[in-house]
Amino acid sequence: MKERLGDRPGAAQAPEHRRTALSDDSGRFFTAQPIQVRPPSAAYQLRKLVARNELATAAHTPAEQENRPSSCGKLSPTVHSSVKRSGVLGMLEALWVFRKFVFGMVSREFRGRYLGSLLGGMWAILTPLATILIYLIVFSAVMRGKLPSAASAQGDSLSYGLFLCTGILVWGFFAEVVGRCQVVFVESANLLKKMSFPRITLPVIVLLSAALNFLLVAIVFVILLLVVERFPGEAMLAFLPLLVVQQGFAVGLGILLGTLHVFFRDVGQFWAVLLNLWFWSTPIVYPIAILPENVRDVLAWNPLTPLFLSYQRIVLDNAWPAWGDLGLPLGAALLFAAAGLLVFRKLSGEMVDEL
Repeated sequence: MKERLGDRPGAAQAPEHRRTALSDDSGRFFTAQPIQVRPPSAAYQLRKLVARNELATAAHTPAEQENRPSSCGKLSPTVHSSVKRSGVLGMLEALWVFRKFVFGMVSREFRGRYLGSLLGGMWAILTPLATILIYLIVFSAVMRGKLPSAASAQGDSLSYGLFLCTGILVWGFFAEVVGRCQVVFVESANLLKKMSFPRITLPVIVLLSAALNFLLVAIVFVILLLVVERFPGEAMLAFLPLLVVQQGFAVGLGILLGTLHVFFRDVGQFWAVLLNLWFWSTPIVYPIAILPENVRDVLAWNPLTPLFLSYQRIVLDNAWPAWGDLGLPLGAALLFAAAGLLVFRKLSGEMVDEL
């Protein structure tokens, strides 16, 4: 039997991990597998920021901490010394103080999503590219001529594919934010119990992470619009205010559902049913013009309907949205943002006890 490296007379004893990498118990040598380095955890990033004194300039006594108002749940003394306001302004200030933690968590989520894969971050481009190509090629060839628009009237076989891509990609952005916000506090139970930090940072991390994913999808979609010569021009800029209204609505609704989910676990089941119903109640896979008049009147009360009609108007008709029709989604965004923050402020102090 071959003599192992660590058993040779006079040879320096190799570290345990090195000898394990060189040979197994039978003495046969093998090639060590590369070690996958995972991104640092949220708790580690919080401790690192506190150790660097990047969250505050001075610490308060326990009595000062107990008497100090907090809009983001109970914070540590180090955090309280930097967050000096209450209410919405206090939340915004806490987000600014914890900005490095927020951006670090967004980066960690993005890297962790593709950890261990051979192509790594390339999947962030390849996955939406494959999805868009399927919609453009398969659905356009099958469903062409069924879209009542100026483009389809001219016999453009890409009309329905673009219609479908526009709706489903934007819907995915909305559904991801609401769905993840709805469970973010429950899924972060261990972190909330171990560390003291503004809980409002968790929905913001969800929003920024989803926005990063959507940005990559949007870049792929815009490139394909240029390739097929269907880029709508300057009207594409209207997507920005429309997305702000839509995601403001999504975050407000998500915070409301996420807070209630901590206390009532039936919220998760309710959301699964509501999401499916909401998808088919929004003109995403079908043009609203094919519906009867009475059905269109009902769907007009859906806050997402004017937004998705505006997206489709931009991409298919190369026209700016009808801004006067956006009163309902804007009002819904403001209403749910206010309701979500109000419920969050009232119940955030009791979250840890319920978790």
